[in-house]
Amino acid sequence: MSAAHLVTSLRVALVGPVVWSLAVGAERWAVALFLLAAASDALDGWLARRHGAASELGRWFDHCADILLLTAAYSTLAYAGRVPWIVPLAIAASFAFYVADSLRVSGGASLIGSRIGHFAGVANYAILAGLLTDAAVPMISVPAWLQSYALMSIPLYSAAAVLGRVVGPRRGPE
Repeated sequence: MSAAHLVTSLRVALVGPVVWSLAVGAERWAVALFLLAAASDALDGWLARRHGAASELGRWFDHCADILLLTAAYSTLAYAGRVPWIVPLAIAASFAFYVADSLRVSGGASLIGSRIGHFAGVANYAILAGLLTDAAVPMISVPAWLQSYALMSIPLYSAAAVLGRVVGPRRGPE
């Protein structure tokens, strides 16, 4: 197993503790664990490229770790009534379409990214980090209206990512 895979494995291993900390209201733990998981997302790709270990399997592992973390965290927040259920559903549906369309276009060989999809993934992490930090750090206060707009943007850009794959130009494998 490469160093990059170990780092991605850390992100997968952090899903349970992030969900648990959100479920019991341990916001500071949730922020710390989520930020560690988010840092692992940046680090694993860098390690893979630096050590010449980038592979299709690694890309799949990275994307699956991302969707597992994001949908689990947003679903936990939705269950607690802190975000609308449309948020984790939109993220999961967009990812499912991304995988299905990539497999269709590549003949089952690889994931094929898009700029909108990449933006959506980064935004999903950023919005979640903002929500968690707002709840955990009293001196940081994100206005409720801004949180609402950010959350409602998720289904919109998720739909845009799907639509972009349907009507937009294709990119090569990521």
